[in-house]
Amino acid sequence: MNELYGRGALSEREIEYNGTSYVFLEWMDPATGESVGYTINWVVAGRSYSAGINTGYTDEEMLAFCQFEVVVVE
Repeated sequence: MNELYGRGALSEREIEYNGTSYVFLEWMDPATGESVGYTINWVVAGRSYSAGINTGYTDEEMLAFCQFEVVVVE
C-alpha cells in the first residue's frame, strides 16, 4: 500500500484497527482548499478494498463503516 502515499492528498495516515492496517487519505476541494472527504484503503486475505467517505465522521465511525462480513446468498 506504499504506492498510495505522495499523490497530493491533504493528509496521509495509517491506522491499525482489529489487526488490519488502514491508509486514510484526506482530499480537498481544489476550489476552496477545504477537506471534502477521505479514501480509506486496506487489504484483507490478499484482497484490496477502498471506501470513499465525506468529511464529518470520526475515525471510529469511518472504521466501523469499513468492517464487512461475508454473507452467503442461496
